[in-house]
Amino acid sequence: MDLSDFEITIEPLNEKVTHANPSTGETEEAVEMKITWKHNTLDVSELNFYLRENHVNWNDKLNMREQEILNIWMEELGYDKQYYKISGKIITENGKIEDDSQVENWLKPNGIQSVEPTDVGEI
Repeated sequence: MDLSDFEITIEPLNEKVTHANPSTGETEEAVEMKITWKHNTLDVSELNFYLRENHVNWNDKLNMREQEILNIWMEELGYDKQYYKISGKIITENGKIEDDSQVENWLKPNGIQSVEPTDVGEI
């Protein structure tokens, strides 16, 4: 199941938050941002995340939160995380064979394409 049909909105809040400047260590203020994930077609929760503007790890933190949200939505839709996982915003079954290359790799796990053969040395 594809979960990619969602929108992310970023809204500045009136409140300011304090944080330590990573380079100087001094206390500074920044605007707190509310980031909301809302799915357009599925009946799943609308989820939020709060982060100060211009955070050093802005993209990393949003990506991590998005993965958490995709997993939450997967469970809300009734998928058990023991048997399913999120793979690129799509719910996939764990261990499911999807193409012939997976079968070939299972039958010949150390094929020529995976590891170059080497000559045998004497002991």
